[in-house]
Amino acid sequence: MLKRLRKGAVSSLLDTIDTFVFDCDGVIWEFDEALPGAARTIERLLKEKKTVIFITNNSSKSVDEYLHKFTKLCLPTPPRTHVFTSGATAAWYISRLDLPQKSRVHVVGMPALMTEVRARGLSPINADDHNLPPEYDKLKLLKKDPSVAAVLVGGDFYFNHAKASIAASYLMNPSIPFIGTNSDNRLITKDREVCIAGTGSIIKMVEFACERKATYVGKPEKIIFDHLSFEFPIDKKRTMMIGDTLTTDIIFGQRHGLQTLLVETGTNTESDVRKIIEEFGEQHEGVPNYVCESLDVLSAIE
Repeated sequence: MLKRLRKGAVSSLLDTIDTFVFDCDGVIWEFDEALPGAARTIERLLKEKKTVIFITNNSSKSVDEYLHKFTKLCLPTPPRTHVFTSGATAAWYISRLDLPQKSRVHVVGMPALMTEVRARGLSPINADDHNLPPEYDKLKLLKKDPSVAAVLVGGDFYFNHAKASIAASYLMNPSIPFIGTNSDNRLITKDREVCIAGTGSIIKMVEFACERKATYVGKPEKIIFDHLSFEFPIDKKRTMMIGDTLTTDIIFGQRHGLQTLLVETGTNTESDVRKIIEEFGEQHEGVPNYVCESLDVLSAIE
């Protein structure tokens, strides 16, 4: 049953949880500002010897860039091993595939995604390495690199027709794995009337062109949970997922047997949850265990 978390009930909740897994955008920060209670919550949990982990579907920054952002926003900076991005998880996943030696990974994404691929000892290339002009009629001159053994598509603020076409061309070979960082359809904006296409929208274009489905690694999928579990001993019953989005964060927690808390500082609020309950019932996917207005609630000392 959905419960609104009040400040007076936090201590009893903390007694039941050893590991807290936080989403970042809309929970810890909004753009370049820390959200209310974020720093105090992290400090409190660390003081109480809790394990604190951060998971984001955003592949546009590397793990090291995220560590810099924690420091820049005056938030307690976690160890590198406690930050998981969809890009880092995608690189981890590809590194565990049985790819031929000296093979390469064709990447659609920001430079950070290339960085994460290299960090796993893999060799990435992208559309720029093909030296093709972006004009449609020049794409027929594409010469595919025969060493490419996987295609990875993530968020790319400079995505275009040529990048989609080159990636799809490699994927015409059904033996080449097709990995997508995450399926988020759009990005959060301060102006809710403005829609910025997300990574999922980019991947869908490539899927449609090559008539294949990507293997997604980010929340709510199992692969990022496998990555988390590979690095940490997770007691599911004593682990809580804290996020702002029902379709990624909360469903991720539910699918993997975690407690869930929705904070109303980002995408969804209790009213969205109530609509699900009215239509489908309390046990439906996307209904969290708890909801609160912000991390200020968790940071309060009773």
